[in-house]
This record gives sequence, structure tokens and C-alpha cells, in this order.
Amino acid sequence: MQYHAYGKNGPLVSSVGFGVMRLPGRKKGDWGSVNFTKAVPVMRQAMEAGINFFDSHHNYHDGLSEVAIGKALKGWKGQKIILQTKTPFYREEKLDFFKKLVEEGLVKTGVDCIDYLLFHSMNMEMFKKRGKEFFKLTDWAMKKGLIRCRGFSSHDSAENIKKFVDTGEFSA
Repeated sequence: MQYHAYGKNGPLVSSVGFGVMRLPGRKKGDWGSVNFTKAVPVMRQAMEAGINFFDSHHNYHDGLSEVAIGKALKGWKGQKIILQTKTPFYREEKLDFFKKLVEEGLVKTGVDCIDYLLFHSMNMEMFKKRGKEFFKLTDWAMKKGLIRCRGFSSHDSAENIKKFVDTGEFSA
């Protein structure tokens, strides 16, 4: 497996990551469930093959993707697994809602700290509207040791993505 630094100062992560958005469901096409009997061994195989970067979102499989990660990590003695998850800051919710998602994510995954928390599907409009609140959330979570770094995912223009990066607010 090949590894590369995540950002300028980040950990070494496998060139191939494992996204948990499309785990096998209990029934074909059932995206609101997870067949743990099938999903967990596949995730373990990936970990044993050297994949150490797992990407999730609190809502994948109605929250069960994070539970699947927790089951795969249980008893894992190999290299550190880097977890990245996303939060839906495009939703008009109060800060406590997002704090609860972070805390629930820790319980579901069984870890003490999430490595990367992303502002999911951020665009310039949402950044202007909700960016400061996202920074409050991530400052709170970093201060409490619940997350290590903050970032964003986006489908915005390259010009706007550069502007987000240039704020210096996101982990490099």
C-alpha cells in the first residue's frame, strides 16, 4: 500500500480510502440499513490490506455506517485508522444539533476523537451564511479533544474553493 501525507502536516493515509456510503444493506437496495455480517468483514479486509483512511457521514445508511465502522474497529490492533466524517451544515439547525452529531459519531464509531470533521457540500452561499457557526462548532470540538481537524467538501467552483482554503481556517 502506498501512503501520502494528508495535507501539509497531516498523518500518512493510504492512497486508497474506504468510503462507507454504500455498504451492503440487509436487503438489496436498502440504503437505510447495513448488513453488518457482510460489511464488517469487508472493512476489516481493507484494514488488513493497509487501507487506513475511512470516510463517513452521520447520515449514511441512516447513521448505521458509523456503527459499522465501530464494529470493524472493535478489537483492531493494527495501524491507526484515520476517520473522516461530515456534518450537514447546509441544514438550518442550531449549534447543539451539530454538537450532538459529533458526540453520537464518537459513540457509534467507538473512538475518542474523530480525525477530520468536514462542512459537507459547502458552497459560497452556505459558507457566508453558516461558516462562522461551523468554526464555533469545530473550535468547541477541538478544544474538548473530540476532533483533530476541520475541513470541507464542496462542489463549488474552483475559484470559490480556493477562497475557502485561503481563509486559513481549515486544516492544511
